Amino acid sequence: MKQFPYLLWNRNQISVPTTQELDVLLDKLTSEIKDGISQGVQLVVNDATGLLITIGSSLSHVEFYDSNGHPPVVGYLEDSTNNSELFHFFYEGEPSSVKKRSCVPIETAREALRLYLLTGQKPTNIEWQR
Repeated sequence: MKQFPYLLWNRNQISVPTTQELDVLLDKLTSEIKDGISQGVQLVVNDATGLLITIGSSLSHVEFYDSNGHPPVVGYLEDSTNNSELFHFFYEGEPSSVKKRSCVPIETAREALRLYLLTGQKPTNIEWQR
């Protein structure tokens, strides 16, 4: 049986019951990134939702998942001057890329994770699009 909340990264899983433990783990994982390419981590607080962010860069791609069958909801920069530039990252060991307009500052993404951990709801500190 899964014990919520937990953080997933590179096929690993660890319990993170407090925002302090979450921040410590994110700092540790960020410091271990060696290739300079961001890594995706996903926080899961219940069976119905999950929040993915990327770490390792000043920007972060953010996706909120829910179990209602809709595609993920993506956070984005309001002032996106680099709409066609790509942001590259790894998630679960697989390379991926998105347009930079679907990224936010890492501080905003980390705050979204803290809010999600505390509420179990889609964070309100980010503008969302489908």
